[in-house]
Amino acid sequence: MTTVSSGNISSTSLVTQAYLNMVQGITQGILGHQLINVDCKKNTEACNKCIEVANKYDLATKGDYSKICNVCFCTLENVNIKNLITINFDAFSKSDQTTEFQQQVRNSLTQKASSSGAVLFGTEKTQNSLNETSAKMYNEMKLDSFQNSLQELRNFQVLSINNPNSSVINVDLDLTIAYISKILQENKETSELLDTFDNNILQITTQVVESAITTLISWMITLMILMNQLRI
Repeated sequence: MTTVSSGNISSTSLVTQAYLNMVQGITQGILGHQLINVDCKKNTEACNKCIEVANKYDLATKGDYSKICNVCFCTLENVNIKNLITINFDAFSKSDQTTEFQQQVRNSLTQKASSSGAVLFGTEKTQNSLNETSAKMYNEMKLDSFQNSLQELRNFQVLSINNPNSSVINVDLDLTIAYISKILQENKETSELLDTFDNNILQITTQVVESAITTLISWMITLMILMNQLRI
């Protein structure tokens, strides 16, 4: 089982946020300009597929699908409009976005360190290690097998917005974070990389402490040598 946190910073949330920074947009900005409707598909294949995926990744709370599979309930009653985001899968997988993903990981780490009270002390070596892990994670997440898993988010689409770009979907942010986190942890390759991210985070957040201890030991040894020399 992977360790998914290092101190107060979760490696899973770090990668999830970096991914979302690249593919999400805030829905509210376009709600006033588009036709909104809930396409009621109760007892249909779409509804059944939504429930199937929710069960697969244990996303329903006590068997309550109303907030996850709205399409099955034909109502906007449980939809938090302010929490809706749009996701454009193409924004992540088009061309080579390695550098952008590395930057988003660094941005996410800085943000999460600030909110958790952690202090970052990255040297060039630790930053290079973080970038290397980010590049490997990006390559794994870009694979068709992983992207196909992410595409299942479509089953949780809440609102239909008239848009010719079929790659754009509208989903609940909290559900999306939970879903992507599950995918990252259950995939063997990305799960192992989460462990590496934990090591990167640990190095970056504890380096100065380690350096201070090393310096203290060095001073003590030097002092002992000087004292011995004085005795001689």
